[in-house]
Amino acid sequence: MKSAAAMTIVLVMMVSMATLFTAGDACDREPAMSWKEACLTLHADPQSEYQLCLDMLRNAPDTANVTVYALIITRLAKLKYEDTLVIMDQMLTNGTMFHGSGREDAENCKVRYGEAHSLMVNVADRLSRCDLTTRTKQDYHDAQVALGSCQSGLWAMSGELWVLWGMTSANFDLAIVAEAMGGLIFST
Repeated sequence: MKSAAAMTIVLVMMVSMATLFTAGDACDREPAMSWKEACLTLHADPQSEYQLCLDMLRNAPDTANVTVYALIITRLAKLKYEDTLVIMDQMLTNGTMFHGSGREDAENCKVRYGEAHSLMVNVADRLSRCDLTTRTKQDYHDAQVALGSCQSGLWAMSGELWVLWGMTSANFDLAIVAEAMGGLIFST
């Protein structure tokens, strides 16, 4: 319950920041559109990724520069990665959660999540400064690859890692949507 309230507060703050971001002349060369149009433009496949985009941008400004939408989704992804890292820490701290290679896979996954988190921090920083370089595009992709690597490592394990695999799958879908939204910036 506390987590949901905290996430709501963070989301309100991010939308407020995004509104301030759009009020200036930031990233003027990028197209402006509604958040629903932006999600449709992603060509997200499957339908669940389109729905995820709608869910993530539900409280976004009605019309904004696509960079604003990319920034919102990137920051939300970063927060989800942080939440997952905390859960991984808790699971790894509890010595009874993992045995043998399961523990090693979870530790490797945590390292990959740390990489993905750092990459998303970098992307958010660059987007907020309108630094729309190919490095930004590459960081989106590398974050998705890091999460995919984590997810693949967990897939091979049975039982004890299914809960963790479910979280990483949801975050992987979010990484796909974040990269696709970022891709709208680089396709213009």
